[in-house]
Amino acid sequence: MANKYEYEFIRLDPKGFISRRPKEDYQVIIREKAVEGWRLVTVVTPPSESLGIVGYYELIFERAV
Repeated sequence: MANKYEYEFIRLDPKGFISRRPKEDYQVIIREKAVEGWRLVTVVTPPSESLGIVGYYELIFERAV
């Protein structure tokens, strides 16, 4: 029998135009989600359509249902 998973997506916006670091501390978010039973799967960084730089960060977590 295959395992079933649920997913959570957390979007982090960058601080500003020059500094593309996320506003929130991603390490704190990852640790908090791990305590809740979530596992970080990947971080997606889609580029901004107009400038080709990181538009935002999306943390993708999963856990067994």
